[in-house]
Amino acid sequence: KPSQAYITPGGGGALHLANISLVDKGEEILTFDPSFSRYFTTPSYMDQKVVPVPLTEPGYHLNPEELKKRVTKKSKMLIICNPNNPTGTVYTKEEFKAIADIVIDNDMIALTDEFYCEFIYDGRKHIALSSIDGMKERTAVLIGGTKCFAFTGWRLASLIVPEEYYQKV
Repeated sequence: KPSQAYITPGGGGALHLANISLVDKGEEILTFDPSFSRYFTTPSYMDQKVVPVPLTEPGYHLNPEELKKRVTKKSKMLIICNPNNPTGTVYTKEEFKAIADIVIDNDMIALTDEFYCEFIYDGRKHIALSSIDGMKERTAVLIGGTKCFAFTGWRLASLIVPEEYYQKV
Protein backbone atom coordinates (compact mmCIF):
# COMPACT_ATOMS: atom_id res chain seq x y z
CA LYS A 1 0.00 0.00 0.00
CA PRO A 2 1.25 3.54 -0.62
CA SER A 3 1.03 4.23 3.12
CA GLN A 4 3.73 1.61 3.70
CA ALA A 5 6.31 3.40 1.52
CA TYR A 6 8.53 6.23 2.69
CA ILE A 7 10.33 8.17 -0.02
CA THR A 8 13.85 9.12 1.04
CA PRO A 9 16.82 11.10 -0.30
CA GLY A 10 18.74 8.05 -1.49
CA GLY A 11 19.47 4.61 -0.10
CA GLY A 12 21.48 6.02 2.78
CA GLY A 13 18.44 7.96 3.94
CA ALA A 14 16.26 4.86 3.73
CA LEU A 15 18.83 2.81 5.66
CA HIS A 16 19.09 5.54 8.30
CA LEU A 17 15.29 5.69 8.64
CA ALA A 18 15.14 1.91 9.12
CA ASN A 19 17.88 1.95 11.75
CA ILE A 20 16.42 4.77 13.83
CA SER A 21 12.83 3.55 13.70
CA LEU A 22 13.04 -0.25 13.73
CA VAL A 23 15.96 -0.84 16.10
CA ASP A 24 16.26 0.61 19.59
CA LYS A 25 19.34 1.73 21.47
CA GLY A 26 21.33 -1.26 22.70
CA GLU A 27 19.78 -3.74 20.25
CA GLU A 28 21.69 -5.72 17.66
CA ILE A 29 21.65 -5.67 13.88
CA LEU A 30 22.98 -8.74 12.10
CA THR A 31 24.32 -8.51 8.57
CA PHE A 32 26.23 -10.77 6.25
CA ASP A 33 29.96 -10.31 5.84
CA PRO A 34 31.02 -9.29 3.27
CA SER A 35 28.25 -6.78 2.68
CA PHE A 36 27.85 -3.11 1.81
CA SER A 37 30.09 -1.24 4.27
CA ARG A 38 27.40 1.25 5.31
CA TYR A 39 25.48 -1.51 7.10
CA PHE A 40 28.37 -1.67 9.56
CA THR A 41 28.82 2.06 10.16
CA THR A 42 25.35 3.63 10.29
CA PRO A 43 24.22 2.11 13.65
CA SER A 44 27.36 3.18 15.52
CA TYR A 45 26.00 6.60 16.47
CA MET A 46 22.65 5.09 17.52
CA ASP A 47 24.31 2.89 20.17
CA GLN A 48 23.32 -0.22 18.23
CA LYS A 49 25.65 -3.18 17.83
CA VAL A 50 26.34 -4.66 14.39
CA VAL A 51 27.01 -8.39 14.39
CA PRO A 52 28.70 -9.70 11.22
CA VAL A 53 27.62 -13.13 9.96
CA PRO A 54 30.34 -14.64 7.75
CA LEU A 55 29.34 -16.02 4.37
CA THR A 56 31.01 -19.22 3.22
CA GLU A 57 33.23 -19.59 0.20
CA PRO A 58 33.09 -20.44 -2.59
CA GLY A 59 30.19 -18.29 -3.67
CA TYR A 60 29.64 -16.42 -0.40
CA HIS A 61 26.46 -18.24 0.60
CA LEU A 62 24.88 -18.49 4.03
CA ASN A 63 25.46 -21.31 6.46
CA PRO A 64 22.31 -21.04 8.63
CA GLU A 65 24.24 -22.36 11.65
CA GLU A 66 26.55 -19.32 11.45
CA LEU A 67 23.51 -17.05 11.66
CA LYS A 68 21.94 -19.03 14.52
CA LYS A 69 25.18 -18.83 16.54
CA ARG A 70 25.14 -15.04 16.43
CA VAL A 71 21.50 -14.41 17.35
CA THR A 72 20.99 -13.24 20.95
CA LYS A 73 18.10 -11.85 22.97
CA LYS A 74 19.21 -8.38 21.81
CA SER A 75 19.05 -9.27 18.10
CA LYS A 76 16.38 -7.12 16.46
CA MET A 77 17.09 -6.89 12.73
CA LEU A 78 18.87 -8.83 10.00
CA ILE A 79 20.03 -6.86 6.94
CA ILE A 80 20.25 -8.79 3.67
CA CYS A 81 21.36 -7.44 0.31
CA ASN A 82 20.12 -9.63 -2.56
CA PRO A 83 22.04 -9.84 -4.83
CA ASN A 84 24.78 -9.16 -2.35
CA ASN A 85 26.91 -6.06 -2.65
CA PRO A 86 29.88 -6.58 -3.13
CA THR A 87 29.94 -10.34 -3.88
CA GLY A 88 27.07 -10.58 -6.37
CA THR A 89 25.73 -13.65 -4.57
CA VAL A 90 22.08 -14.37 -5.36
CA TYR A 91 20.53 -16.17 -2.41
CA THR A 92 18.41 -19.25 -3.01
CA LYS A 93 14.89 -19.99 -1.85
CA GLU A 94 16.32 -22.62 0.51
CA GLU A 95 18.60 -20.02 2.10
CA PHE A 96 15.66 -17.65 2.47
CA LYS A 97 13.55 -20.38 4.08
CA ALA A 98 16.33 -20.98 6.62
CA ILE A 99 16.62 -17.22 7.22
CA ALA A 100 12.84 -16.95 7.65
CA ASP A 101 12.84 -19.70 10.27
CA ILE A 102 15.55 -17.93 12.27
CA VAL A 103 13.94 -14.48 11.96
CA ILE A 104 10.51 -15.78 12.97
CA ASP A 105 11.80 -17.99 15.82
CA ASN A 106 13.68 -15.01 17.29
CA ASP A 107 10.97 -12.37 16.74
CA MET A 108 13.18 -10.26 14.51
CA ILE A 109 12.57 -8.09 11.45
CA ALA A 110 14.47 -8.47 8.19
CA LEU A 111 15.61 -5.48 6.17
CA THR A 112 16.21 -6.43 2.56
CA ASP A 113 18.30 -4.18 0.34
CA GLU A 114 16.99 -4.80 -3.16
CA PHE A 115 18.84 -2.04 -5.00
CA TYR A 116 20.54 -4.63 -7.21
CA CYS A 117 17.51 -6.85 -7.89
CA GLU A 118 17.76 -6.32 -11.66
CA PHE A 119 21.40 -7.42 -11.80
CA ILE A 120 20.89 -11.17 -11.97
CA TYR A 121 22.32 -13.29 -14.76
CA ASP A 122 22.86 -16.91 -15.78
CA GLY A 123 19.18 -17.82 -15.53
CA ARG A 124 18.96 -17.21 -11.78
CA LYS A 125 15.86 -15.49 -10.40
CA HIS A 126 15.45 -12.78 -7.81
CA ILE A 127 13.47 -13.98 -4.82
CA ALA A 128 11.98 -11.50 -2.39
CA LEU A 129 12.38 -12.59 1.23
CA SER A 130 8.90 -11.20 1.88
CA SER A 131 7.48 -13.90 -0.42
CA ILE A 132 8.54 -16.65 2.00
CA ASP A 133 5.75 -17.84 4.35
CA GLY A 134 5.56 -15.70 7.48
CA MET A 135 7.92 -13.00 6.21
CA LYS A 136 5.60 -10.44 4.61
CA GLU A 137 4.81 -8.98 8.02
CA ARG A 138 8.48 -9.17 9.12
CA THR A 139 10.28 -7.69 6.11
CA ALA A 140 11.11 -4.07 5.40
CA VAL A 141 12.52 -3.32 1.94
CA LEU A 142 15.07 -0.77 0.74
CA ILE A 143 14.56 -0.09 -2.95
CA GLY A 144 15.38 2.56 -5.48
CA GLY A 145 16.27 3.04 -9.09
CA THR A 146 19.68 4.58 -8.55
CA LYS A 147 21.54 1.37 -9.38
CA CYS A 148 19.09 -0.61 -11.55
CA PHE A 149 18.03 2.30 -13.71
CA ALA A 150 21.17 4.44 -13.50
CA PHE A 151 19.78 7.62 -12.00
CA THR A 152 22.16 7.99 -9.09
CA GLY A 153 22.09 11.77 -9.25
CA TRP A 154 18.40 11.80 -8.35
CA ARG A 155 19.12 10.46 -4.82
CA LEU A 156 15.72 8.77 -4.76
CA ALA A 157 14.89 5.63 -2.80
CA SER A 158 12.23 4.25 -0.53
CA LEU A 159 11.76 2.20 2.58
CA ILE A 160 8.72 -0.07 2.45
CA VAL A 161 7.61 -1.44 5.83
CA PRO A 162 4.99 -3.89 7.07
CA GLU A 163 1.77 -2.16 8.15
CA GLU A 164 2.37 -2.78 11.86
CA TYR A 165 5.54 -0.67 11.67
CA TYR A 166 3.94 2.30 9.91
CA GLN A 167 3.41 4.44 13.02
CA LYS A 168 6.85 3.65 14.43
CA VAL A 169 8.58 4.73 11.22
